[in-house]
Amino acid sequence: MTVRRRTSTAFADYEAKISIATGDLLGGHLPQAKLTAVRNWLAERRSEIAFCWQEIRAGRPWSIERK
Repeated sequence: MTVRRRTSTAFADYEAKISIATGDLLGGHLPQAKLTAVRNWLAERRSEIAFCWQEIRAGRPWSIERK
């Protein structure tokens, strides 16, 4: 079984699911400028977010430190 790692984001009345691994839009919609900002944010933190996702899936506590 393949588990697709993804993150959800919301802005105003928009909501989207985005792949952690690729930054691809998996569902929903965001304005292009916001989607670009989310992809840039994700690219800077991809390994940390992927680690947190693995911890969540394993039922362990997690956190992402804000910079």
